[in-house]
Amino acid sequence: MGKIILISGAAKSGKTQLAEEMALASSAKRLCYIATQANQHTDKEMQRRILAHQTKRSPRFDTVERFKDLPAWIASQSYDGYLLDCVTLWLTNLFFAYLEKQGIAAEDFDQKIASLKAEEISAISDYFQQEVADLL
Repeated sequence: MGKIILISGAAKSGKTQLAEEMALASSAKRLCYIATQANQHTDKEMQRRILAHQTKRSPRFDTVERFKDLPAWIASQSYDGYLLDCVTLWLTNLFFAYLEKQGIAAEDFDQKIASLKAEEISAISDYFQQEVADLL
């Protein structure tokens, strides 16, 4: 099993740049950049940030945009190294996908989140823990 490095820090603190530099400096020949932002946003600021990341990214990375079924997808690949950007967005997207699976429409997310019961929060926590365990 390879090495797992977690880089954390404040928003816009250079985490992605550091992760990319570390990946490129590694001995990995085939690198996969997994962008977990669903890229379905109409938010102009998010679109601008995604474009900036894409423009700066080294061509040594094969870029994949996905957040669903990451453990199974990664297991089916043969890259030497993976850069997952970012865990927060991955879990956020999984959270909203979880709500959709529960039959909750996007326009009702705020109301549902505000009224989550303890057992629902526990189920979501269990879901996240299993996803992270499967990924690791």
